[in-house]
Amino acid sequence: MEEEMTNIKPNVTFKVWTCDEVAECMEGVPNKLYNALWGKGISQARLFGYNPPVSEIWHVFTEDEQTQLNKIAEEQE
Repeated sequence: MEEEMTNIKPNVTFKVWTCDEVAECMEGVPNKLYNALWGKGISQARLFGYNPPVSEIWHVFTEDEQTQLNKIAEEQE
């Protein structure tokens, strides 16, 4: 899994929402992003030993995924 460093900051929503919550509960998550949330979220949960908020594992998402996530979060507000 390749990690990217970007300047995109996570929406404040992601300080509390976990990957599975975003994938299952937020409206407008495309299939590819849904799969990324589950795949990357589960692998990180195994590393952390718990299910971390998206903001704690933000670095594992590509710039495109980060942009999509922030857009989806903004649309929920």
